[in-house]
Amino acid sequence: MNWTKKYITDIIEDLAEENVIACRALFRITRIDFTTNVPTLAVSLSEKPTLCINQKFLQEYAHSENDIKCLLLHEFLHVMLLHTEKYQLSNPLLNIALDAIINSIIHRVYGLSLSGFFNRFYAGTGVDCLLRPQDPAINSSKEINWKEIHNEIYWGKYAADDLFELLEYLYFKKLTGNCQGITLIGNHEDQKSTISPQNSALLDGILKSMDGKGIWSKAKARGISFDHQEDIIQIKRQKIAQWRKSAWKILKKCLQPDKRGKTEIRPDTSMMPILNSHNRRAFTLLETSDIIPFCPISSYRIKPRELATIYLDVSGSMDGELEQIAALLSSFKDSIRFPIHVFSNEVKDAKLKEDKLIYDSTGGTSIACVFEHMKKNKVPKSVIVTDGYTERITPEMLWGIEVNNIRAIISYDGNPAEFSSNKIEYHQLENFRK
Repeated sequence: MNWTKKYITDIIEDLAEENVIACRALFRITRIDFTTNVPTLAVSLSEKPTLCINQKFLQEYAHSENDIKCLLLHEFLHVMLLHTEKYQLSNPLLNIALDAIINSIIHRVYGLSLSGFFNRFYAGTGVDCLLRPQDPAINSSKEINWKEIHNEIYWGKYAADDLFELLEYLYFKKLTGNCQGITLIGNHEDQKSTISPQNSALLDGILKSMDGKGIWSKAKARGISFDHQEDIIQIKRQKIAQWRKSAWKILKKCLQPDKRGKTEIRPDTSMMPILNSHNRRAFTLLETSDIIPFCPISSYRIKPRELATIYLDVSGSMDGELEQIAALLSSFKDSIRFPIHVFSNEVKDAKLKEDKLIYDSTGGTSIACVFEHMKKNKVPKSVIVTDGYTERITPEMLWGIEVNNIRAIISYDGNPAEFSSNKIEYHQLENFRK
């Protein structure tokens, strides 16, 4: 993939805008330095925060925007761990322990869409198996069960300090093998003495907005707050799992190419007359026929990045459901065009910050402003998220709009009648509280 400096910079800006794991405060003020002085990525905090990126490394190993986001989040969490721990980072075992915990956090929060990079990058069968989320081939023995350790890391049962203590014990027993040749992401040199007082204060502020569960075993002792009403993983995996599946069926029908011309590499499967060793039925058919059967062939293809335009109802009748709907939309952030448009009786721009919706409301309830906004800005396709308690949708409102390009997501306590009567496709969310 040809990752230009501008393309990489745009991805960093997107990540800062999304404020994933409270990273905005650091990435928004960080200078970007493309250099070969670091093997992968590194952050310098001696004076002005600087993110050093080896562009050749990204060209060789990053297959998609999500791969780059994964690397950026890894380095961000790496900086936070360096700031809180008191270790001297000259121990390969500590480096592996920290990276394994960081990679597991990324995997638990975002799944293989981001953490899949580690599956490709770390292919060893020794201690480096702990650095990737999926591992079908781990060399365990009677003395040590790497698979069990690996599973507990990615289930969140180990913290960084606990895992380091375990690896030290295994090293003493000569069970870890050679750790020197493992390539690790980020800067693993000791930078404790080079962090300026201003940047140290910046990191302290970020820590106060982070939830340290799964990173440190004594998170409160490190100044980390637990004030969040919901754990982000619980929101993504439990409360809105069914919402996400059903809502995606609507959302994907309104995807449009990114106006910035961005592309992404996506997995693809094609049926071709090429034998696939994994398809036993194909070989069976070949024995009875001279014609090579068509087999599914997995590959990757470059396609335009696609995003959906969202109009979200923030009128008073939606107050009871906005928190859950914001979490739902946040789970689709890689497929949503930002800023999100919110409306009461005017259309305004809104932001998503840590699954929370930041917006201004003018009060009242009117959907006419949404259709006017679509016409004025020539929005080709869009998704309206509402409870449906608006004024009547008249033919005059829809004049000049192709209703087949509009979809609606109706809250579980809403009324879809106006959309149904105007033949606008909709999906009504289920009540997950039942």
